[in-house]
Amino acid sequence: MVRLEELLLSLSHLDLQNEIVEKKAEVEGFGGSCDVFSAWSRKHDKSVAVKQLRAHLRMDVALAKRLAREMRIWAKLKHPNILPFLGFFVEGKNRVLSLISEWMENGTLYHFMKTFPRGGTIARIILRGIASGLDYLHSQNVIHADLKSANILISSFGTPLLADFGLSLAVSSTQSMSNPSSSSSGADTKGTVRWMAIELLPMNDEIPHQVPDKKSDVWAFGMIIYELLSWKKPYYTQTQDTLVVIAINNGARPTKPEEGSSSAVFDHLWSLAQICWHTDPSARPHTISLLSYLSMPCKYLDI
Repeated sequence: MVRLEELLLSLSHLDLQNEIVEKKAEVEGFGGSCDVFSAWSRKHDKSVAVKQLRAHLRMDVALAKRLAREMRIWAKLKHPNILPFLGFFVEGKNRVLSLISEWMENGTLYHFMKTFPRGGTIARIILRGIASGLDYLHSQNVIHADLKSANILISSFGTPLLADFGLSLAVSSTQSMSNPSSSSSGADTKGTVRWMAIELLPMNDEIPHQVPDKKSDVWAFGMIIYELLSWKKPYYTQTQDTLVVIAINNGARPTKPEEGSSSAVFDHLWSLAQICWHTDPSARPHTISLLSYLSMPCKYLDI
């Protein structure tokens, strides 16, 4: 059996063992697959976020291999709208992995979006940054697979930074393989089905089940547009994810929210969201088209 230390050897330059101090739990930093702490990196001389995965790498070599590969990919990604990967460390007899990134005081887009008007110019600028980051990921053949406002961090300058790509998919897919009784509507998708493309959802006999790809990321991008237009999560009237899956498979899509500060910008963003939700993945726009549309001068949007 391959030893964990051998898998992580190629990442030794990113090993922050003994460099992370003053770790403390964050109130909203606990999820199903990881816990988030704030801490201080002596190496970087700055506050950092510590994401501690709820997985024992020594007991799951397949997961360790996948995570090592994903960390190598993340470390190579360099873009203004991608959260930089600072490093990692493992601890304990079960070799629990923690991933390190810069701490963002503005938190996630989910909370930050309520600091500016719904569907206005600022929302459009934020979406342009997200589209730019997503286009870069796709140009590197990286699929985000869990795009939503809660996985987008906001820098001190108001810049959106895509986070939690690849690694969360690695954890969920490996856990699914090790637990055949889990379904795609279970632990690996709970809480994200509201952003998932229709072809990824269970209970749809007419559309073959697919794995996340660039087009499913575009669907999720449309849901982020909806979040910025409504300040609500998709299908907010449905309290159970199972009912959301049924509704989507029956053709339901988010309804147009009440208009925000700028009707022209609002209407154009709403039209863009609807194109992203096309049932046929091939009919959804490419990320470069999203970026081009969102980069058009406002005068062409009749504002």
